[in-house]
Amino acid sequence: MARKRPPRQPAAGDIVVMKVASHFYVCRATAKGDRLAPLEVENALGDALARARELATGRQRVFLYGRAGSADFIEIHSGAFTHGDDPES
Repeated sequence: MARKRPPRQPAAGDIVVMKVASHFYVCRATAKGDRLAPLEVENALGDALARARELATGRQRVFLYGRAGSADFIEIHSGAFTHGDDPES
C-alpha cells in the first residue's frame, strides 16, 4: 500500500500570497512556519506572484494560499532561478 505524501506547507522564510478582500498580500512565513508576516500588498494576482518570486531567495518556495480558513496551499515555485534557467532572461 502506497503511503500518502504529507501536504506541502510553507516553512520558515517561504513566501505566501493570499487574497484578502480585493487585495493580494505577499507574506513571509515566520521562524516556526505557523504564522505569516505581511510584506506587501498588490491589487492583481499576477503582480503579487511576480513580486513573491522576486522575494524568494535560495531554497525558499512560493505558495498560493488556497482558501481562507483552510490549510490548502499550492506550491507555485521551488528554489530561485539561476540566470540560465529563467525563461524571461
